[in-house]
Amino acid sequence: MLVFFRICNFGSIVETMIDMRYGEGKAPNGYKDRETIPFLEYPIEKGKSMRLSPIMAIYGQNAGGKTMLLKAVFTLWFCLAKGKLIYRPNKLHSDLKATTFEMSFACEGLVFTYTLRYNQAGVQVESLKTHLGSIFLIDHEQGIYQYDGLATEAYPGEKLNAILRAECCNSKDEQIAPFFWKLAINYPGLNAELSNAYQFLIHRMAVTGGNDFSAPFAIDYLAQDDQEDSQKQSFQEIVKYLRRLDIDIADMELIPSEEHLRDEKKEENGREFQSKWRISSYHKAQNGELVTMDFREESQGTQVLFGLLGVVLKTLRTGGVLVIDEMDRSLHSLLLIALVSLFTNRSYNAKGAQLILTAHNTDLLESPNLRVSQVAIVTKTAQQGTCMRRLCDFEGVRNLQNFRKTYLEGAFSGIPFPII
Repeated sequence: MLVFFRICNFGSIVETMIDMRYGEGKAPNGYKDRETIPFLEYPIEKGKSMRLSPIMAIYGQNAGGKTMLLKAVFTLWFCLAKGKLIYRPNKLHSDLKATTFEMSFACEGLVFTYTLRYNQAGVQVESLKTHLGSIFLIDHEQGIYQYDGLATEAYPGEKLNAILRAECCNSKDEQIAPFFWKLAINYPGLNAELSNAYQFLIHRMAVTGGNDFSAPFAIDYLAQDDQEDSQKQSFQEIVKYLRRLDIDIADMELIPSEEHLRDEKKEENGREFQSKWRISSYHKAQNGELVTMDFREESQGTQVLFGLLGVVLKTLRTGGVLVIDEMDRSLHSLLLIALVSLFTNRSYNAKGAQLILTAHNTDLLESPNLRVSQVAIVTKTAQQGTCMRRLCDFEGVRNLQNFRKTYLEGAFSGIPFPII
């Protein structure tokens, strides 16, 4: 589960935070018996737990920086998945000399915090710790290299420092790759806590630039493995939910691709997959006969919904985190509300999955499932850059309030004021 993600000096952002911590004080009366989840509970130690939001719906005007927030999350994910730094500082604040990402997340009974600060030359500070203690700390500016949570008899601090220099630094002794990435990829057995943290970030977080997932990608992503039976099973699961969402298709069929396409590797959202299938859909003609169509001939909305379902269902199954920009694109309001509601429904979200989305469709703000901890408004000024505030951070906002009406009236800011 994501606890928070702090961003400094990235794109339009000077400093802000995506905060998933429950911000409403007391829990609602009888919340344990409700079908709708007000928050997720993550046990930290005996008798203590952390309360986190299952949803964060982010709103704001065009060019306010909503997409930049999610690009920051993707940039950190990409750095750790590929071992490459992407430096994109705020061009309007030349006084800021480095980008900082700080992500706190909970998995395997621990609360981790990973920090990465870097500039164009390379990493300045990198650290990974849990709520129980430090795993490693690298601070090139202060000359601090601590490996207390990593060091073993076979890998003492001196050897770990040698790995850092040899495998993460260039000839100028500048660190150009994350140490976290290098250890997780090349030394997975060194430290179980580090490996668990990396597996969560890379395999249970899906950070996307939009909702346009292809159908083959959705099938491959949802499948338990790359075996044919598993992929057919994931296809049937997506079709089952597609029908529940009132999509007018009589039947669908999964057909193996031509041999020359089965080995073709593609990439979507930083993940490789093989396009093994094509999909046929069937519609009833006026005479009652079934007419075959290539699924790519279906409406844009139907294709978007199919792809989204694969990613959403996988996130719910694994208790992961789905970060998605413009989730409402090509979707009817009621379909958007239904998909988002899966994350606040106790029956569907039994593993503690989270959804972070941006949207312009304000109908979602009238959904009774959304709470003041689960909606955020993005604003941007020249001085402060892009900033994000949850509704619970505004004075006097209550859950019974009509968020949509109050937002469109401008009480939260984050809206355009067009003059035509």
